[in-house]
Amino acid sequence: MPKITNLVLNSGGLRSLIALASLASEVSSDAIALMHFLLPTPNAAKRKDHFEQQARYFKIEHVIEVNLAYLQPDAKPHGEQTPISLARPQMLLAALAQGVQWEAQRITVPVQFDADPDQQARYLEQIILTQQIAELEQDTVIQIFSPLVDLTDEQLIEMGSQLHVPWELGWSCNLHGEKPCQTCLECVRRRGAFAAAGVVDHDAT
Repeated sequence: MPKITNLVLNSGGLRSLIALASLASEVSSDAIALMHFLLPTPNAAKRKDHFEQQARYFKIEHVIEVNLAYLQPDAKPHGEQTPISLARPQMLLAALAQGVQWEAQRITVPVQFDADPDQQARYLEQIILTQQIAELEQDTVIQIFSPLVDLTDEQLIEMGSQLHVPWELGWSCNLHGEKPCQTCLECVRRRGAFAAAGVVDHDAT
């Protein structure tokens, strides 16, 4: 098996699509592996489908799925949920463990908070604490790289446009319909980001 240098967390969403496109423009697809978390959310099946589409589009053969279905979020109207308890730390630890097994050099986590400093600070603290936990178990600690963390939503879309990403491969909607609902928080956020960037979203119909 070719040496995997980059392990990318991929939700099947827009941020995952852009982060993967950026990395794939720099390194061979043989050196990239994707890790997808199966979560108990209404859009889980659509996210999984788009994760698989992204893997095929970028010719990524090394993929792994991790089931976190035992973590039940509280459902709310229009597909919104409260955050799944401790989901991100569990994902980070699982990614570090898998990265060590594959001898990866870097883990890419495509998080992005529309330049919200409080959310950025909490995330970065989670990274530090997660790596400290990993250091208690093993000597080698893999670098966690978050290339999108400082971007606004507008900058995210501009970056994707420069990379010529196929927008339809990134599922944003919180629901599982054949088409995005256009009313949930993520659909509204996506529409606003494309409008601000002056880019046409081919998945918005």
